[in-house]
Amino acid sequence: MMIIDQIEYINEDFKEDLLERLRGNIFHLTTKRAFELIKENGFVYHNKNNKFALNTTSEKSFGRNRGWVCLFDLRKQSRAIIDETLMKYYLLRPSWFIRHEPEFTESNLSYLFVHPREYNRIIPNDTAKKVWLETKKYEHYVPKTECWYPSNMPLECVGKVLLVRIYENAPKHNPFLYAHHQLAVEKERAKNRG
Repeated sequence: MMIIDQIEYINEDFKEDLLERLRGNIFHLTTKRAFELIKENGFVYHNKNNKFALNTTSEKSFGRNRGWVCLFDLRKQSRAIIDETLMKYYLLRPSWFIRHEPEFTESNLSYLFVHPREYNRIIPNDTAKKVWLETKKYEHYVPKTECWYPSNMPLECVGKVLLVRIYENAPKHNPFLYAHHQLAVEKERAKNRG
């Protein structure tokens, strides 16, 4: 039976607490809305067919191009490697999962933890480097921590889900940050208008 935990961070520094909850696990990151669809369908689908929206690095993603589900492995990683990962892919709050409103920002994230009985099915990170060295064709991946499930991943492979809500008031106390916040609001509205 899958365990579902929830946590909210409201106007607080969430980074260390959230990171501590992720360490020691292999997980898939998505939105709460996408998780609801995953529950309905019974699968975490790969995105080789571009069925779902792509972020800036997904188009050339090593795993996506092979029909694999992208995961992160933080089981045995040092803090230095995790910090390096966060610089390449900020898995604590990816920018494309942030909703900007005039008075606040909000993210509703879902971390789907792979059940340990499935670990032997995971395609390890060094596979991407081996393919790159053999083919001389670079495809995007996050070194040392990204790994993959070799097809659509059945929901039964998920042992636990962590639903995370991050809410922050707009930074009105800082004119520079607030101006950037308002630009993000306008950009998001323009995108939603089509």
